[in-house]
Amino acid sequence: MRSDSLIDILKPLKTTIKRLEGRGKSSSFRAITKIILIFKYLLTYYEQRVNIYKKANNYYSKLDNSPAYYAAIILYSMYKYYCDKAWAKKPN
Repeated sequence: MRSDSLIDILKPLKTTIKRLEGRGKSSSFRAITKIILIFKYLLTYYEQRVNIYKKANNYYSKLDNSPAYYAAIILYSMYKYYCDKAWAKKPN
């Protein structure tokens, strides 16, 4: 996992922790009242990321069924042997 990805995953946790910490004795239980809102924020954030991943994976999996994709690969000289390798793993 790249460090950029890890930072993106941990960023909302850092934000929410910063919101909760730093409260003195005069407001000892104010942070507890924010817990539900914080969990809703975190769940929404991570659910969006999961949905984005599912959508990207869906489109990525459709590439195998696209003749245009393979035509582009064949025509691009840097990948001229890609199809031979990719199709060697698939049954006829």
